[in-house]
Amino acid sequence: LAACTPSPRPAQWASVREITPGTLAGIAAWDANLAVGSRGRLALTWVTRDSLGAGVWLAVSSDSGARFGEPRRLDEPAGHVTSYPESRPVAAFGPAGQLVVAWATRRDSALYADDIVTRASADGGATFDPPVFVNDDHGNPKSPYHGFIALDFAPDGRVFAAWLDGRNEAMAPGMEEPARAEVRLAISDDEAHSWRPSTRVAGEACPCCRVALRADSLGRLVVAYRGARDDLRDP
Repeated sequence: LAACTPSPRPAQWASVREITPGTLAGIAAWDANLAVGSRGRLALTWVTRDSLGAGVWLAVSSDSGARFGEPRRLDEPAGHVTSYPESRPVAAFGPAGQLVVAWATRRDSALYADDIVTRASADGGATFDPPVFVNDDHGNPKSPYHGFIALDFAPDGRVFAAWLDGRNEAMAPGMEEPARAEVRLAISDDEAHSWRPSTRVAGEACPCCRVALRADSLGRLVVAYRGARDDLRDP
């Protein structure tokens, strides 16, 4: 009998380099997020703040970050973006070059009241359709809390969005967040041009920690979140 074991090899690392777009040099930018697509496509989103409020920006690269196109501001109306590191704008590439960007948008009706919106591009970020709401209770004054969104595409082009939602949790006026949230999921069958009514995935979620979502090659979906049952915070 004979046996052999593979000899250990050093890890093979790709080159590490700075890819910050030149247009970001010298400006204040927050809450950056990077989406990775096939064939070297990258979508970089970030947030700026000015007298109008916060805005979400996008720059796209087709060569793994060697060069980025001109940045584009996506929020309409301008200045209504709600963002911080755990609940920042996110993007996702689709299997045929589609690109979707999502963020929380502030309502004019009340403080600490937000909805989730997306903008969809069928051509990888060259052009975008108008923003559409994701949460089906948008504008409901009794349901102000929505954020911490995660996005992914299935191989068949469906888009999945998961987020933290407070529609079934009591919030006193002026509260920033409920004591607990629930995780809700919505599906788009038309590349994020519209969204089905949402479904409840889980309750008793931590209201201030981001959600993670991934669709595999068979279209199966996994959603991860931080639990908050009995005031204990566990993944």
